[in-house]
Amino acid sequence: MYDSIFQQMGVGGYLPYDQKYDRLTSEKIFEADDAELMQCVPCHGKDEETFFHALFGILENQTGKIADIMEQKRAQGKTLSLEERTIAILVRSNWQVESIVKEAYKREVNVEIKSGGDLFQLESTQDFYKLILAIENSTNPVYLVNFIESNYTDLKLDYQKYHGISEAEKLQSLQKILDEFFMLRMKKRWQEVLDEVYAHPVLYALKHIYDALEPWKIYSRNPSAQTYYMANYDYLLEKIVKFSRIDTLTINQMAKYLETNILTRQQELARTPDADEEGIHIMCTTVHKSKGLEYGTVVLPYTAEDISDIRKVKLGANYSKGKLSYTVQFENKVRERNSNYNEDMEKTEQIAEESRILYVALTRAIRNCVWIMNIDKNVPISWGTLMEE
Repeated sequence: MYDSIFQQMGVGGYLPYDQKYDRLTSEKIFEADDAELMQCVPCHGKDEETFFHALFGILENQTGKIADIMEQKRAQGKTLSLEERTIAILVRSNWQVESIVKEAYKREVNVEIKSGGDLFQLESTQDFYKLILAIENSTNPVYLVNFIESNYTDLKLDYQKYHGISEAEKLQSLQKILDEFFMLRMKKRWQEVLDEVYAHPVLYALKHIYDALEPWKIYSRNPSAQTYYMANYDYLLEKIVKFSRIDTLTINQMAKYLETNILTRQQELARTPDADEEGIHIMCTTVHKSKGLEYGTVVLPYTAEDISDIRKVKLGANYSKGKLSYTVQFENKVRERNSNYNEDMEKTEQIAEESRILYVALTRAIRNCVWIMNIDKNVPISWGTLMEE
């Protein structure tokens, strides 16, 4: 099945693929036909609810199939490896990962996030930073609102009532809300919590707040997700302690450390709890971050994007044979390019690059691949059209 897809990509000049030398072979034998190895699920993709219904239907179906295989293996005294028990949703962009994980949270489905270095982008880190900023800027309504909206509280603000009132009135209202919240959770007013932070060792005081408010429970009702949140909160504190001497650590130092690493998107591998050696795992990541890895089942949800559309490129530059070509799109949508820039060549190269990425995605699958066909979208060339051929 894959061979026929790659042959067509080779014939189109999108992918270097020679049937004699590049043909994929495997010693693994699965009792499945091509329709099972490569499955297409048509979907009205323009409707987000319908799209997610199809995606999570696929996940439920594939989870059931893996459970059946695991049962058969147990009867034979065998087990599946972690990789074979993993369903990987592979996408092109980080926003797609975020969208799927957000929907999974709403549906109470545990979808793990695998990325190369996301500690400083995790909610556990973002929540902690909001707490630090609220303490450091306790008279600024903006920072108090951000903290209230974090997983440290389950409060819901009525933003309408804050329109047209002064900053002092906003601050007074927010402080009252925090007073009531902390009295309920810690038997202290907001100012007393602040006083404790500055009167005691900072890590002790912050841990006291963390333990009392239990943000991991608001973050998710899923035990695995809660464990992930707590593990990376602890790991973040370890990183902060290593950065500065623990006996001289201050709120200001912690704020600066977090600000620098979050804003610069510092790459630091998040801590993953020990994998369940028995269960089925569903994870979501970009194709780029899946290179070199394998998964029992691969799911490709976003396959209808036009891979020949170079308008998405904000800045492109190429230097070849002593000539520089470039294109730049400014915020006002005005695009400038020099005379060496060849639009047809750039389209061809972009299609070739996207074809290589699709090749990587498809070859991550050990057992099977399922992809969603958006029947509402008709584009000249996409991952979907390449796989249809």
